[in-house]
Amino acid sequence: MNDKLSILALTQKEYSEGVYDLLGRGKHHANLLYREFYHTGYLKGLASDFTGSTKVLLREIVVATFISTLKIASCQSEDSVVKYLLRTEDSQFIESVLVPMQSGYTLCLSSQVGCSRGCAFCETAKMGLTRNLTVEEIVAQVYQLQVHEGYSINNIVFMGMGEPMDNYDNVMQAIRVLTDQGGLAFGCRSITVSTCGHVPNIERFTQEAPAALNLAVSINASNDIIRSKIMPINNLYPMADIKKALEKYCSTGKRKVLIGYVLLRNFNDSLTSAEELAVYLQGLDVKVNVIPYNGEKGLWAASTTPQTEGFIGILRAVGLQVLLRRTKGSSIEAGCGQLRAEFQ
Repeated sequence: MNDKLSILALTQKEYSEGVYDLLGRGKHHANLLYREFYHTGYLKGLASDFTGSTKVLLREIVVATFISTLKIASCQSEDSVVKYLLRTEDSQFIESVLVPMQSGYTLCLSSQVGCSRGCAFCETAKMGLTRNLTVEEIVAQVYQLQVHEGYSINNIVFMGMGEPMDNYDNVMQAIRVLTDQGGLAFGCRSITVSTCGHVPNIERFTQEAPAALNLAVSINASNDIIRSKIMPINNLYPMADIKKALEKYCSTGKRKVLIGYVLLRNFNDSLTSAEELAVYLQGLDVKVNVIPYNGEKGLWAASTTPQTEGFIGILRAVGLQVLLRRTKGSSIEAGCGQLRAEFQ
């Protein structure tokens, strides 16, 4: 494996150059095979260029190529939401969720096996962190579900298991592979990277990410006292530090930041909290994504409809763009904060 090329971890250029470095030839044919792999799921040399003597070259390239896929352990669906439990080659489990849109699906990707950040309202946090996903494992979620399972995926959000910014390098390389025009060819505008507030890597993202790539930040509180009770990362990167990072991000003229806010009944959903949040977001180019808490477990319950409407009303009254996420897939534990990689 060490001397082979992992096609799911490489852009078309990286793959073809790797083939040339290994074999001393075959760059053009490697480009053809790369495109074939991401469109058909196979490395068979279907292009007319693979005839006669180039069949030998085809075999050499295939032998030099490593393909690490994920196995489907189970699949559940509810309200057209589809949740896949996927097994890695070392028998770890992750979950990927397909959410139906007006056309096609949004795919919610995992970036880690578990998570170390310990957000109190998140089921994934209860798993702890086992390890980061590799570039191959991140890309394989998309590849498996689009190419082999046949789903039409229009949008990708790194909002599944794990904190994407804790696996920054692998996530960003996976995005380069996903957006490669010789492969799956997603547009950066259709991809969103979420974080619970990893300030150093928000700053890296500001400097390094393509302008069209979307950033989402889970705030979930209107002040440090509330946020620290449910999000331990706030003790490392308090809200003032996050705002400074977002001010730098917004000053670049990139796309609006999506601010995630999970409403927890009688905890962070008061009208005072809404007013404080409005002040905190002042001057930032943002959209606020208000997320109903899924289920009623332990300390937490979903906010009532009147409380949700009142909270949103205050944000909109000061000119903020606010979206209320519809609750989908909660009965199969596919909703926001419910992923935990268990057989149901």
